[in-house]
Amino acid sequence: FLKCCCNCFAIAVIFNYIRLLAGRNDGATKNYTTDYGLPRSDKKGDFLKHAMVLTQLRPGEWARIVAIEGGRGLRQKLLLRGLFEGSIVRVISKHGPITVEVGRNIVSIGRGMAQKVRVRRI
Repeated sequence: FLKCCCNCFAIAVIFNYIRLLAGRNDGATKNYTTDYGLPRSDKKGDFLKHAMVLTQLRPGEWARIVAIEGGRGLRQKLLLRGLFEGSIVRVISKHGPITVEVGRNIVSIGRGMAQKVRVRRI
């Protein structure tokens, strides 16, 4: 239903942003799974006990983003760069800012932002 053109990536980013906003929780109800079926727990350490921070990966390693520990502003910045829960990334460089490949794009993010991205090795 979508033709392949230069706007495909923009359409995918907008779709994921809308999905992210629709999944926001006002706190009245509890969500016990993430969008990707990973268990979410009320206890802080249970959900992420097998996950690591993006900065802990070595160059060349592949991982899936399982959580972003930040507010709406950080999530939006990462989403616009193609980094969201469920996306698969490969670390390219760790000198200075963290450089990762996501999809066919290469993205550099600061260490502070990368410290808030939780991943699981593939």
